[in-house]
Amino acid sequence: MARLGLPRLGPATILCVALQIFGVTIMSWLTRAGRYVALCIPFGAQAHHSIVAHYDPGDIRALTGTLESLRWANPHIVWVFSVENEQGERESWRAEGGAVNTLVRNGISRDLFPLGGEVTIIGPVSRFGRTEMIAAQGVVAGNEYGLFPALADELEEQLPPESVLTLTSAAGYDISYAKAPDLFRVWTPVDFPATGILPQELPLTDQARERMRAYNVVEDDLAAQCVPAGMPSMLDQPYPIEFIDQGDRIVFRFEEWNGVRTIYMDDAAPEDEAGSIFGRSTGRWDADTLVIETRDIGYDYYNDAGAPLTPAAVVTERYTLSADGRRMDWTATTVDPTMFTAPVTLTGWAVWAPDIEIQEFHCVVD
Repeated sequence: MARLGLPRLGPATILCVALQIFGVTIMSWLTRAGRYVALCIPFGAQAHHSIVAHYDPGDIRALTGTLESLRWANPHIVWVFSVENEQGERESWRAEGGAVNTLVRNGISRDLFPLGGEVTIIGPVSRFGRTEMIAAQGVVAGNEYGLFPALADELEEQLPPESVLTLTSAAGYDISYAKAPDLFRVWTPVDFPATGILPQELPLTDQARERMRAYNVVEDDLAAQCVPAGMPSMLDQPYPIEFIDQGDRIVFRFEEWNGVRTIYMDDAAPEDEAGSIFGRSTGRWDADTLVIETRDIGYDYYNDAGAPLTPAAVVTERYTLSADGRRMDWTATTVDPTMFTAPVTLTGWAVWAPDIEIQEFHCVVD
């Protein structure tokens, strides 16, 4: 079984600190076998879920206990384990990990965690005093696993040199990529907006600010209720996507929430799609760039942080394959004068990893 190595003090520690400045990595100190190690935990969003709203990246703990139950389902796997507290009493902790799809791709299976066995979970704990945490890493039978694979350093990351054909996806697993001859294939995100942990500075109107004050980050978290995200929030995710050419239309598939959009290339989108969470989408080619315009969106949120959206919003997406075929860049610009005083944009990029296919995304409400 593969081990997740923890760095010793030295250059790796310095890197942890540098990344923490950018807000994408959390550093914690643990004692292992009589020596200190620096645990650099990249802290990312695995589905539509505002992680920092629920858990405190400044309070990282390593808790060891007996595994009581395991919920192996999307949007997040959940470990429940009993821990002896400082008073010598047993208390039950709930640890939320990554999605099944991501862990399976990383070689982590359910049978690695036997009920009744000892497990150590490492991660940030609840902001609200609950016995809950993010399972960033876990230790079972001496083996260490990344349970909430994280964002790469997406703020500055560039593709590797021409001779290197591997990199880390936005969801935290290693992939081998290839040059893509066209747009019509499965794309694996390497960089995505991650508004759940890297909030945008948005030009909100007074009405939008009022709606955001009424947004409850716990009760209004749709992902926890297995409610799929709509446009343009659905673009802000680390799972594979696929473009399928059907001539007068393009089918746009999303692994997250098993989403399927239809982009109409020959005429306006049908009126009966107005008011859906995807809205009505029409497309055109601008040289080699696929341009998609979406209107009549029946979804209330612009992003994972609860920024509001109205049906008057117009979203313009642009998908461009690089000249050498090594990456696909995208932008999605939203105009909604009721909520924003200026256009707002999401950006990301992806690569073609031939071994990656769209998987089913099963979600179960607690």
